[in-house]
Amino acid sequence: MLYLLVQVNESIKCVISERVVNIEAIDNKFSDLFDAITLEQYNDREVKVFIRQEKSENWREVNNGLKDNLKILEILGYLQVKFCLVESNLNTQDIPILTQNRENAFSILMQNSRKFLLPQRITEYNNCDRLYNEIIELLQDLKVGWIGGVHDTIGKIFVNHIKNAICQPWANNDIWNQVVLAILSLIGILEKYVQYLNEATIIMTKHHHSDKSARSPENNCIMYRTAAYKRNNLR
Repeated sequence: MLYLLVQVNESIKCVISERVVNIEAIDNKFSDLFDAITLEQYNDREVKVFIRQEKSENWREVNNGLKDNLKILEILGYLQVKFCLVESNLNTQDIPILTQNRENAFSILMQNSRKFLLPQRITEYNNCDRLYNEIIELLQDLKVGWIGGVHDTIGKIFVNHIKNAICQPWANNDIWNQVVLAILSLIGILEKYVQYLNEATIIMTKHHHSDKSARSPENNCIMYRTAAYKRNNLR
Protein backbone atom coordinates (compact mmCIF):
# COMPACT_ATOMS: atom_id res chain seq x y z
CA MET A 1 0.00 0.00 0.00
CA LEU A 2 1.31 3.44 -1.00
CA TYR A 3 0.53 6.62 0.95
CA LEU A 4 1.15 9.55 -1.38
CA LEU A 5 0.88 13.34 -1.35
CA VAL A 6 -1.04 14.15 -4.54
CA GLN A 7 -2.07 17.44 -6.15
CA VAL A 8 -3.51 18.57 -9.50
CA ASN A 9 -2.41 21.77 -11.25
CA GLU A 10 -3.41 23.62 -14.39
CA SER A 11 -0.57 25.87 -15.47
CA ILE A 12 0.34 27.75 -12.24
CA LYS A 13 -3.15 27.32 -10.79
CA CYS A 14 -3.78 24.59 -8.20
CA VAL A 15 -6.98 22.77 -9.21
CA ILE A 16 -6.91 20.20 -6.40
CA SER A 17 -4.77 21.02 -3.38
CA GLU A 18 -2.29 18.56 -1.95
CA ARG A 19 -3.87 15.68 -0.08
CA VAL A 20 -2.94 12.20 1.14
CA VAL A 21 -4.10 9.33 -1.07
CA ASN A 22 -3.58 5.65 -0.35
CA ILE A 23 -3.52 3.16 -3.21
CA GLU A 24 -2.10 -0.26 -3.98
CA ALA A 25 1.10 -0.15 -6.04
CA ILE A 26 0.49 -3.52 -7.69
CA ASP A 27 -1.66 -3.59 -10.86
CA ASN A 28 -2.35 0.16 -10.69
CA LYS A 29 -1.17 2.93 -12.97
CA PHE A 30 -0.91 6.69 -12.61
CA SER A 31 -4.20 6.93 -14.50
CA ASP A 32 -5.91 5.04 -11.64
CA LEU A 33 -4.40 7.46 -9.11
CA PHE A 34 -5.48 10.42 -11.25
CA ASP A 35 -9.07 9.13 -11.49
CA ALA A 36 -9.15 8.53 -7.74
CA ILE A 37 -8.22 12.10 -6.84
CA THR A 38 -10.20 13.85 -9.62
CA LEU A 39 -13.25 11.54 -9.51
CA GLU A 40 -12.84 11.12 -13.29
CA GLN A 41 -13.68 14.79 -13.97
CA TYR A 42 -10.74 15.43 -16.32
CA ASN A 43 -10.62 12.25 -18.41
CA ASP A 44 -10.81 14.30 -21.63
CA ARG A 45 -7.69 16.34 -20.80
CA GLU A 46 -4.05 15.74 -21.61
CA VAL A 47 -2.12 15.20 -18.39
CA LYS A 48 1.56 15.28 -17.49
CA VAL A 49 2.81 13.45 -14.41
CA PHE A 50 5.62 14.62 -12.12
CA ILE A 51 7.12 12.98 -9.04
CA ARG A 52 9.66 13.81 -6.33
CA GLN A 53 10.85 12.57 -2.93
CA GLU A 54 10.92 15.80 -0.91
CA LYS A 55 9.65 19.35 -1.28
CA SER A 56 13.22 20.65 -1.55
CA GLU A 57 13.77 18.68 -4.79
CA ASN A 58 12.78 19.54 -8.34
CA TRP A 59 9.87 17.73 -9.92
CA ARG A 60 10.78 14.94 -12.34
CA GLU A 61 8.49 14.10 -15.23
CA VAL A 62 7.34 10.49 -15.65
CA ASN A 63 8.23 9.50 -19.19
CA ASN A 64 5.10 7.44 -19.93
CA GLY A 65 2.74 9.71 -18.03
CA LEU A 66 -0.56 8.20 -16.93
CA LYS A 67 0.33 4.89 -18.60
CA ASP A 68 3.25 4.19 -16.27
CA ASN A 69 2.91 1.78 -13.35
CA LEU A 70 2.77 3.01 -9.75
CA LYS A 71 5.34 0.35 -8.88
CA ILE A 72 8.12 2.81 -9.79
CA LEU A 73 7.12 4.98 -6.81
CA GLU A 74 7.67 2.06 -4.46
CA ILE A 75 10.98 1.13 -6.11
CA LEU A 76 12.38 4.68 -6.15
CA GLY A 77 10.92 5.76 -2.82
CA TYR A 78 9.05 8.75 -4.30
CA LEU A 79 6.06 9.90 -2.22
CA GLN A 80 4.86 13.09 -3.94
CA VAL A 81 2.90 13.18 -7.20
CA LYS A 82 1.71 16.17 -9.22
CA PHE A 83 -0.67 15.96 -12.18
CA CYS A 84 -0.55 18.91 -14.58
CA LEU A 85 -3.47 19.54 -16.93
CA VAL A 86 -2.11 20.67 -20.29
CA GLU A 87 -3.93 23.39 -22.24
CA SER A 88 -3.83 23.16 -26.02
CA ASN A 89 -2.92 26.85 -26.42
CA LEU A 90 -0.26 26.79 -23.71
CA ASN A 91 3.18 27.89 -24.81
CA THR A 92 6.14 25.74 -23.97
CA GLN A 93 7.68 28.51 -21.89
CA ASP A 94 4.58 28.61 -19.64
CA ILE A 95 4.86 24.97 -18.59
CA PRO A 96 5.63 25.03 -14.86
CA ILE A 97 8.23 22.29 -15.08
CA LEU A 98 11.38 22.86 -17.11
CA THR A 99 12.03 20.28 -19.78
CA GLN A 100 15.59 19.77 -18.59
CA ASN A 101 14.19 18.24 -15.39
CA ARG A 102 12.56 15.38 -17.29
CA GLU A 103 13.95 11.96 -16.47
CA ASN A 104 12.45 8.58 -17.07
CA ALA A 105 12.32 5.86 -14.43
CA PHE A 106 15.20 3.90 -15.98
CA SER A 107 17.55 6.91 -15.80
CA ILE A 108 16.67 7.46 -12.15
CA LEU A 109 17.29 3.78 -11.38
CA MET A 110 20.70 3.93 -13.08
CA GLN A 111 21.64 7.06 -11.13
CA ASN A 112 20.63 5.46 -7.83
CA SER A 113 22.60 2.29 -8.66
CA ARG A 114 25.80 4.36 -8.94
CA LYS A 115 25.36 6.11 -5.59
CA PHE A 116 27.64 5.20 -2.70
CA LEU A 117 25.58 3.58 0.05
CA LEU A 118 26.44 2.64 3.64
CA PRO A 119 24.90 0.16 6.10
CA GLN A 120 22.11 1.49 8.28
CA ARG A 121 22.96 2.71 11.76
CA ILE A 122 21.93 0.49 14.65
CA THR A 123 20.30 1.22 17.99
CA GLU A 124 22.97 2.01 20.58
CA TYR A 125 22.75 -0.27 23.61
CA ASN A 126 26.46 -0.19 24.49
CA ASN A 127 29.79 1.34 23.48
CA CYS A 128 30.33 -1.22 20.72
CA ASP A 129 27.06 -0.17 19.08
CA ARG A 130 28.12 3.45 19.38
CA LEU A 131 31.48 2.62 17.78
CA TYR A 132 29.66 0.86 14.92
CA ASN A 133 27.67 4.03 14.18
CA GLU A 134 30.76 6.23 14.50
CA ILE A 135 32.56 4.12 11.88
CA ILE A 136 29.63 4.60 9.50
CA GLU A 137 29.68 8.36 10.18
CA LEU A 138 33.41 8.43 9.42
CA LEU A 139 32.86 6.63 6.10
CA GLN A 140 30.07 9.09 5.32
CA ASP A 141 32.37 12.06 6.01
CA LEU A 142 34.95 10.51 3.67
CA LYS A 143 32.21 10.19 1.01
CA VAL A 144 32.89 6.50 0.42
CA GLY A 145 30.62 3.48 0.37
CA TRP A 146 29.42 0.55 -1.71
CA ILE A 147 27.45 0.35 -4.94
CA GLY A 148 25.35 -2.41 -6.42
CA GLY A 149 23.36 -3.09 -3.26
CA VAL A 150 26.20 -4.81 -1.36
CA HIS A 151 26.27 -2.19 1.42
CA ASP A 152 23.95 -4.35 3.55
CA THR A 153 26.10 -7.47 3.08
CA ILE A 154 29.78 -6.80 2.38
CA GLY A 155 29.54 -3.29 3.82
CA LYS A 156 28.04 -4.51 7.09
CA ILE A 157 30.68 -7.26 7.40
CA PHE A 158 33.45 -4.70 6.81
CA VAL A 159 32.16 -2.32 9.51
CA ASN A 160 31.71 -5.22 11.96
CA HIS A 161 35.29 -6.41 11.40
CA ILE A 162 36.66 -2.94 12.18
CA LYS A 163 34.42 -2.60 15.23
CA ASN A 164 35.36 -6.05 16.58
CA ALA A 165 39.07 -5.39 16.13
CA ILE A 166 38.90 -2.10 18.04
CA CYS A 167 36.64 -3.53 20.77
CA GLN A 168 39.02 -6.40 21.60
CA PRO A 169 40.55 -6.13 25.11
CA TRP A 170 44.07 -6.70 23.78
CA ALA A 171 43.74 -3.59 21.61
CA ASN A 172 44.68 -1.48 24.65
CA ASN A 173 47.64 -3.59 25.85
CA ASP A 174 51.22 -2.32 25.73
CA ILE A 175 52.14 -5.13 23.33
CA TRP A 176 49.49 -3.93 20.91
CA ASN A 177 50.92 -0.40 21.12
CA GLN A 178 54.26 -1.79 19.94
CA VAL A 179 52.52 -3.58 17.09
CA VAL A 180 50.82 -0.33 16.07
CA LEU A 181 54.17 1.47 15.94
CA ALA A 182 55.65 -1.34 13.86
CA ILE A 183 52.72 -1.20 11.44
CA LEU A 184 53.04 2.57 11.10
CA SER A 185 56.77 2.15 10.45
CA LEU A 186 56.03 -0.48 7.80
CA ILE A 187 53.54 1.86 6.14
CA GLY A 188 56.21 4.58 6.03
CA ILE A 189 58.68 2.17 4.40
CA LEU A 190 56.10 1.10 1.83
CA GLU A 191 55.32 4.73 1.01
CA LYS A 192 59.03 5.43 0.40
CA TYR A 193 59.31 2.29 -1.74
CA VAL A 194 56.31 3.34 -3.83
CA GLN A 195 57.85 6.79 -4.25
CA TYR A 196 61.12 5.17 -5.40
CA LEU A 197 59.26 3.01 -7.93
CA ASN A 198 57.46 6.06 -9.31
CA GLU A 199 60.72 7.99 -9.67
CA ALA A 200 62.44 5.00 -11.30
CA THR A 201 59.54 4.62 -13.73
CA ILE A 202 59.76 8.29 -14.71
CA ILE A 203 63.53 8.03 -15.29
CA MET A 204 63.22 4.83 -17.35
CA THR A 205 60.41 6.36 -19.41
CA LYS A 206 62.60 9.38 -20.21
CA HIS A 207 65.49 7.11 -21.25
CA HIS A 208 63.17 4.98 -23.36
CA HIS A 209 61.94 7.97 -25.36
CA SER A 210 65.29 9.79 -25.48
CA ASP A 211 67.43 9.96 -28.63
CA LYS A 212 70.61 9.84 -26.54
CA SER A 213 72.12 6.65 -25.21
CA ALA A 214 71.67 5.99 -21.50
CA ARG A 215 75.34 4.99 -21.28
CA SER A 216 78.36 6.75 -22.78
CA PRO A 217 80.32 4.43 -25.11
CA GLU A 218 83.55 6.16 -24.05
CA ASN A 219 83.23 5.36 -20.33
CA ASN A 220 80.73 2.53 -19.99
CA CYS A 221 81.47 0.32 -22.95
CA ILE A 222 83.98 -2.58 -23.26
CA MET A 223 84.72 -3.81 -26.76
CA TYR A 224 86.33 -7.14 -27.67
CA ARG A 225 88.07 -8.03 -30.91
CA THR A 226 87.86 -11.64 -32.01
CA ALA A 227 89.11 -13.45 -35.05
CA ALA A 228 86.56 -14.41 -37.65
CA TYR A 229 85.72 -18.07 -38.03
CA LYS A 230 86.15 -19.71 -41.37
CA ARG A 231 83.20 -21.56 -42.80
CA ASN A 232 85.12 -24.85 -42.88
CA ASN A 233 85.83 -24.64 -39.14
CA LEU A 234 82.14 -24.61 -38.25
CA ARG A 235 80.81 -28.02 -37.20
